[in-house]
Amino acid sequence: MMTGKQKKYLRSLAAKMTPSLQVGKSGISDNVVLQLEEALTARELTK
Repeated sequence: MMTGKQKKYLRSLAAKMTPSLQVGKSGISDNVVLQLEEALTARELTK
């Protein structure tokens, strides 16, 4: 479990980031999941 201090730190990092992917009307598809996995592997934090 993360502490409040850790969550605050991650939120501050995410605030400076540009969104890396968007979920559209069709919802979460296999392609979105693959893009998310790639983004998490590359950056460890996504927005």
